[in-house]
Amino acid sequence: MNVSTIKSLAWFAAAGLTVALGWTVFDFVQTDRSGRQLFDQPLAKAKLDAKFDSEPIRSSTIHATVITKNFYDLNWTGKPKPIAKPVETTVQAPKPAHIAVEQLARVLFIQEDSDAPAASRVLIAYKPASKITKFPLGHSLKVGDTLASPHEYAVVESISASLGVTFRFEVGEGEEPRENETLLPAAFKKGVEVAYVGADGEVRRPNPTIAVNVVDKPPPYNPKLTTPIDTNHFQIGYEDAGLFGQDAAGIIAREVRHRRHRDPRTGKFDGIEIQSVQAGGIAARHGAKEGDIIKSINGHPVTSSSEAITFVKNNQESTSTWIVVVENKGRERTVTYESPPQQ
Repeated sequence: MNVSTIKSLAWFAAAGLTVALGWTVFDFVQTDRSGRQLFDQPLAKAKLDAKFDSEPIRSSTIHATVITKNFYDLNWTGKPKPIAKPVETTVQAPKPAHIAVEQLARVLFIQEDSDAPAASRVLIAYKPASKITKFPLGHSLKVGDTLASPHEYAVVESISASLGVTFRFEVGEGEEPRENETLLPAAFKKGVEVAYVGADGEVRRPNPTIAVNVVDKPPPYNPKLTTPIDTNHFQIGYEDAGLFGQDAAGIIAREVRHRRHRDPRTGKFDGIEIQSVQAGGIAARHGAKEGDIIKSINGHPVTSSSEAITFVKNNQESTSTWIVVVENKGRERTVTYESPPQQ
């Protein structure tokens, strides 16, 4: 096939396509002018108005957290949001209610320096109402010191062997001022006074303003050993208490020669007679003296050492103060012992 033939065929094909296109355009124009509808409107309306059954909605198997993260929270990345740093807020602890100092603590020992009051010290033990437990052996305070937290608003104003320990109170803005309070040792409250005996044996009138003997250089307080805090009043040391609890019978047998005492009028046993005491021993530190007759402990009569030991052991968990009635040469005296603070 030569080139002229190919050209002739291409020309005829193009002419045919042109004629077909022209006829289509002519037919469209003629149909539109004659008003003929281009589509069946009733059929279309019927299809639009027809009811049809839709497919049931299928339950999603996507976890709810994914939907929340990508749609509700608009977190389309799927990555966890950065954790916001908490805003630091300062919360002020509520101040404790006003409680009388005598309900918070008790005096164990006062060491007064009359020449240098700033050197005076007081040893106190906190009561359960204070909710302070970090000073099991007592809290030593001097002038200007405060009670332990949360009662640091109570400041030691002065320390006196005769007048007790005076506290002043620091108050915040808007709080009413609080009057000073004085904490007295138990011996002062009981009205115990010291009588003085002259060289001639005559008893002098006690000084009403002084309840204890004041010395220039009192010995340092040792919580391990039993210490006299007033006449016939002792603070038991925790080390002495431990030794006595472990070997009470042995200590009494080694340090004290004793026997059961009979009432000469009735012939009945009425106490424990101490015939001799080893000097410097535990019994001597607790005030035991030759000729003493122990009559009762906390109102309970005792007639033998085993009976006394048993009574103390049975009541040591519930009793912190021991009152012992002692007779010597026909005269009775009361000796008080304070148990050591719990460790």
